[in-house]
Amino acid sequence: MSRITSFGLLIVALLTVATPLSAQTSAELVLGNFELEVDRLAPGATSGSAQIVIDAGASRATIDVNASISGLVVSITGPSGQTIDPTTIAGFNGAVSQFSGSAGGEPTLSTLALPGNHTVFEFDVPEAGVYTVNFDGGVGLGTEVAVVTSVTTDSQLGLALFVTESTLFLGRTVVLGAALFNAAAPVSGANISVAIASDGGESGTVNLFDDGSGADQVSGDGIYTGTYVPLSTGTFRATTRVAGSLPGLGAYSRMGATGFLIVPQSGIISGTFTESILDTNSNGLAEAIRLAFDLNIVTAGDYNLVVFLESPLGVRVASSGTLTLPAGMGGQIPVDFAAADLRAVGEDGPYMIDEVELTYIDPTLGSLVVDQGFDLGSTSAFLQSSLERDPIIVTGMINDQAFDDDMDGLFDRLVVTVEVDLLQAGSYDWSYKISGQDLTEIDFDSDQATLGSGIQTFSLTFQGSAIGMAGLDGPFLVRDLLAQGPSGSSLVVTDLGQTSNYTASQFAGFTGGTPPAFSASSGCDVEFRVEAGNPFTHIVSAMDADMGDSVTVTVANLPPGATLTPAPPAVGNPVALTMVWTPTKADLGLVTVTFTATDQTSRTTDCNVLIRVVANSDPDGGGCGGCSISTDRDGAGWYDLLPLLLLAGGLYLSRRRGVAAP
Repeated sequence: MSRITSFGLLIVALLTVATPLSAQTSAELVLGNFELEVDRLAPGATSGSAQIVIDAGASRATIDVNASISGLVVSITGPSGQTIDPTTIAGFNGAVSQFSGSAGGEPTLSTLALPGNHTVFEFDVPEAGVYTVNFDGGVGLGTEVAVVTSVTTDSQLGLALFVTESTLFLGRTVVLGAALFNAAAPVSGANISVAIASDGGESGTVNLFDDGSGADQVSGDGIYTGTYVPLSTGTFRATTRVAGSLPGLGAYSRMGATGFLIVPQSGIISGTFTESILDTNSNGLAEAIRLAFDLNIVTAGDYNLVVFLESPLGVRVASSGTLTLPAGMGGQIPVDFAAADLRAVGEDGPYMIDEVELTYIDPTLGSLVVDQGFDLGSTSAFLQSSLERDPIIVTGMINDQAFDDDMDGLFDRLVVTVEVDLLQAGSYDWSYKISGQDLTEIDFDSDQATLGSGIQTFSLTFQGSAIGMAGLDGPFLVRDLLAQGPSGSSLVVTDLGQTSNYTASQFAGFTGGTPPAFSASSGCDVEFRVEAGNPFTHIVSAMDADMGDSVTVTVANLPPGATLTPAPPAVGNPVALTMVWTPTKADLGLVTVTFTATDQTSRTTDCNVLIRVVANSDPDGGGCGGCSISTDRDGAGWYDLLPLLLLAGGLYLSRRRGVAAP
């Protein structure tokens, strides 16, 4: 033990080499199934062994034996006495490798990335249980040798030890956590004790719990939590070994490690503050309430102060300020709470000063929380009416009423009223619109009036005929308010709310329901490829979802020589037309045939069938170039021919729409 004075500290160093302090604040935890043991060989004690637990969830294992000397003889004894060594490992679908140095890459919780002389066993796990790793340095061993044995497996049981903050000032509480999961399932009931040691000699032990008490937020979620208050500055390492038994896995053992840095405190919140009102336009209304806390700055530099207020009903509102401060007493950072933020809370003061947090912006380490204060008093008893406000405010109240002026059972107009809070009396003009749920505009209106201050209403009338003809059911969206008032005041609001749940059929001008639609097999806006001289057959069909409606299909741009059956206009619901056309060389290029479906309420839908006519690739008619191309040869209405056409550009397969374009 003269040269290896503490194997416990060696384990800490080995584990935390893969966990740099800068990475501890990552929001993503990597769970490891890692186990490690450190042993010592010395003259007179040249052989030894390590005990490794492999659970039943593992099918493949990697065991690395890393020593400070080469030539170490290593073998493994399984739970039932199996011998795994270089002569037998092939029987376990494995291999043994040796190398000096490190495996390279980013260090992980594995000794493979550490320098040394490695003997690595990779093999299929024959059974769960305790594996004994045997190592022998030989009779000529003349010095002490550290032997580090580690194992990783493909078991889904994983552990990660972490801290919520990697760098803290002296006096702050360190929150440690351990995540223990079997695949996605949290493991509860584990006993987790964390050993803590610093480079300055401080040490301690923290027990972590998953019971929802103290620092632990949720009971039984697989996250175990505990706290530690360092007594000194320095680099701290934390390690744990968690052992237990689980149904289906049997006995298990996992190790985890993390680290944190404790630095001297650079600033202190004294707890006293001043409050002032900002009113730059001198209108008697506060644009902001300013709180300035007295600070004791030890290290000059940039600081940020965050203040959390809590309203009488428990609503929290936060604000912050940043300032470069010299060392010494009496420094202050002003923190302004804007009137708009306080108005959004909607409660009169006083507000409790719930929490204050001082952060030092270190040039090297970044933002570090210096000090925190809680329950530091309260603000003055300000009123909401004393706060600066917008001259025009939408309260959020919307009312609507529909009117049947001619008593025919259909609404002729819809009046929509928006409640507003006006700072000044005077002349106002406003406009907004109603839209369908898909944002399609239905109608727009505007108006103007002389209004008093305080709660008033903007009211607009929308025509029932516009609503009925739009054919869109409510509730209608009230959108795009533009209001202007005295002294240049104005307001723009995109979304005001919505009306009651009207239907389009309740309003005058309603002409029907949905427009007709073409079937997907009609191939609207799809390009078909056909060779000159080859017949092209295609079916276009349409229907209307409204019961009782009939659909009329007409056609435009029908090429010469093409026929339609039945001849247009074709009427029905559904209705189908079969187009047959044999293009010639004169038709080379793109031909667009437009089918139009119209229902009884004059709603229309177009379907463009695109036909690309190309030169015949087999003009002598001896091959496939002369084949007929049809999507419905028997006229049954189904695509029943899957022609293969070998063109200069390659092999094309048409499943339902002629020959596909390359």
